Amino acid sequence: MFSRRSKAVFFFAALGTGYTVVLSVLWVSAQSAITDQFETDPILAGLGTVAGGVASVVLLPHFISAVFGSVLSIVGFFARNDGLVLAATTLFTVAVSMFFLSALFLLPAVILGFIGYANQRRLNTGSSS
Repeated sequence: MFSRRSKAVFFFAALGTGYTVVLSVLWVSAQSAITDQFETDPILAGLGTVAGGVASVVLLPHFISAVFGSVLSIVGFFARNDGLVLAATTLFTVAVSMFFLSALFLLPAVILGFIGYANQRRLNTGSSS
């Protein structure tokens, strides 16, 4: 499985995909919790809609960047393409800059992405230095 593939890219793709799955599950459950919380009182129903909208505006760019980064990291691993790995790493870096509270979870993946990019590039060129 790792024939001419970087193990760092594999772990980068696994961490990024895991983070994206957890983020999507948390986002969906938070949206339903906001809806359920404010659904019982008609006066507060509008407040629940506004709160859900604000949460979506804050998280949506971060979420989209993380999803595209996950897809590119998986494709880059299986295609042995160092350019896709670098693009995925850049997208995760952008995701961290959009929602800085996620830095604790995404910085290890970003570091592995840059290491994996360098390793995959070395493996693609065939040089051992």
